[in-house]
Amino acid sequence: MNYARMVIEKEAPEEYGYDRIRFNLSESSIADQKLADIGLSLPDLTLFYGEHRGDKQLRALIAGQDKALSPDDVLVTAGAAGALFIIATSLLSADDHLVVVRPNYATN
Repeated sequence: MNYARMVIEKEAPEEYGYDRIRFNLSESSIADQKLADIGLSLPDLTLFYGEHRGDKQLRALIAGQDKALSPDDVLVTAGAAGALFIIATSLLSADDHLVVVRPNYATN
């Protein structure tokens, strides 16, 4: 297979080097963390993705831009992976087929 990495992938941990990354706070496959767990002297603020549909106030603010929308019509994701999952699971049915051009999201 002739696979060339995309320019954006140069910033991926695999390219940058895991040994050079001390704290990876963006990794989604770890348990929720507190800032104190990594030695920061801030109040205990749990880092997590939040509500699966997005922050209620933010959704209301976005919906307020169009009188035809309500906050329930708006979804805010923590990243592209969540957005792609929502798109795939809402548009595809059990009998559908999905063709994936690349085997992974470009920045993973």
